[in-house]
Amino acid sequence: MSDIAVDLINVTKRFGRDILAVDEMTLHIAQGEYISFIGPSGCGKTTTLRMISGFEEPTDGQILIAGRDCTHLEPHERNTAMVFQHFALFPHMSVAQNVEFGLRMRNVSSRERAQRALEMLRAVDIEDLADRAIQQLSGGQQQRVGLARALVTRPDVLLLDEPLGSLDANLRLRMQRELRRLNTDFGVAFVHVTHTQTEAFAVSDRVVIMNLGRIEQIGPPEEVTHRPKNLFVAQFVGKNNILAGEITGVENGVATVTGPAGTFRARIADDAPARKDCHVVVRASLTNLLLNGETPENTVEGEVSFSIFETSQIEFNVDLPSGDSIRVDEHEPPPAITALGHGDKVRVGWNTDDALVVFE
Repeated sequence: MSDIAVDLINVTKRFGRDILAVDEMTLHIAQGEYISFIGPSGCGKTTTLRMISGFEEPTDGQILIAGRDCTHLEPHERNTAMVFQHFALFPHMSVAQNVEFGLRMRNVSSRERAQRALEMLRAVDIEDLADRAIQQLSGGQQQRVGLARALVTRPDVLLLDEPLGSLDANLRLRMQRELRRLNTDFGVAFVHVTHTQTEAFAVSDRVVIMNLGRIEQIGPPEEVTHRPKNLFVAQFVGKNNILAGEITGVENGVATVTGPAGTFRARIADDAPARKDCHVVVRASLTNLLLNGETPENTVEGEVSFSIFETSQIEFNVDLPSGDSIRVDEHEPPPAITALGHGDKVRVGWNTDDALVVFE
């Protein structure tokens, strides 16, 4: 068996003449890897998932699952399983019967079905609910049934289409941990589509960021968060401040960038394009409101337009004379910062090593 669970090779999907949903995507997903697709609505992430599952057929390209060409196979002919946002459980069946269903369709004996279903219910920690009706279960319990029903067939890849979208916030956090545990325990590739960045970053080995049918960046969550490859990723991922300017000099991997908001220094990649127009990106959590005369390498002056309390931090929005705005996330700030409010004049600073130059 191949050590690659899914191979997408130059895969393109068109709907009619005018809609290009996925544009020549090439992607390799390893066995046991947890990978998530994120991006704006209409970027092609769900279409990609549906092509892997067989519910959509690519216009061009090739799809291999565990080394087998599945490009034109029907869903039931490829060894994949899908978990949906709304669970799609059978209300007239018990929990155990729901889990056994896929095995029944594969003509597995009743004795083996019962044994494997019980083992899987034990794996998702709802063994004691085997005889319950679906209507008697909470949302989290139903999601566990859906996971058990998918994994009991021993698929080469588990496809998750917004699997936590209908759960409340606390339950969603618990199920994130459960998904990651199951991925580790079973060694099955998980391919997860979500609109929620924090969800993707919490569970994934790698995150795929899509836009207009193409992959903008793919990498571990920390990499795409701290080192966005271009302006789109910087704007889409996390809470970044982005200031436009022109490169006026580069020395030892640090660029000097001058723009409407001021002159700043920021890290620049060795393979950066030979262009002047650029943007300086710095995360909101790495900016600070300055007190007592601190002088970091980059500073701007502005006026607080609003602040929002968020559990252990306060988010400040600071308007600059250039018309730009800077977001500052202050974690457990001192009273002098907590007291700041609308109209107060402030200085904002950040370190050069915390800023990055990106291009469109």
